[in-house]
Amino acid sequence: MRLGPVNSATYSFANGEMEDEAWTEILQDRENHEISIASSANTNDWDELSEADFGCLDRTWQKFGHMDQWQLVDWTHNPKNVPEWEDPGNSSAPIPERRILQLLGVGNAEEHSQVIHDHRRIDRLFDNI
Repeated sequence: MRLGPVNSATYSFANGEMEDEAWTEILQDRENHEISIASSANTNDWDELSEADFGCLDRTWQKFGHMDQWQLVDWTHNPKNVPEWEDPGNSSAPIPERRILQLLGVGNAEEHSQVIHDHRRIDRLFDNI
């Protein structure tokens, strides 16, 4: 997206474009570009997250929690921070897995990208059964 990369499903949930009971039970509507934990949420709501997940969330908050949305935009637009993002203008475009894999130094990035594509196609087929 023009303001930087964002997971499409997360963006849709945050904007209320997609409904998910688990999402709405744990997170409150966004206000001023912020999402907060619902006051009714309790520790049982987080049982699918591992200690490693919590550690990742903590480190992310430590690194970015002090930034407002425009500081985050500037950070994501810096190619030293997010080299896989390319400005799509006033549209959105997926970041190809191949590009991410190449930047991560994964050998045979094209082959790995094809495997990811094939798995997604198989998942969609099973979803339609």
